[in-house]
Amino acid sequence: MDKIRDKVAGIVFEALEHSWAEYDHHEKASMDSAIFGKDSLLDSTALVSMVLDIEEHVEEVTGVTVSLLDEKAVSQEKSPFRNVSAMIEFVMSSIEEQ
Repeated sequence: MDKIRDKVAGIVFEALEHSWAEYDHHEKASMDSAIFGKDSLLDSTALVSMVLDIEEHVEEVTGVTVSLLDEKAVSQEKSPFRNVSAMIEFVMSSIEEQ
């Protein structure tokens, strides 16, 4: 499962950095980088685009179809979209549920 986690982390980092580039922001993301919320560069449209990109790449790499924009995501006490670390954990839990 560590190999899959590494691949998922790479997908999340790449998707966030690609989204940031749309805002002419070219820094490297870290595990604490905000994805959505007051400290993030992304608006809701960019978040949806990024999440769809993550879903697509996760399926290509793992063969598992995940849906990250569902009631499970929005009903959590702490948003899985708050930072890179939380997003990786959310993707991994979605993969494990399949």
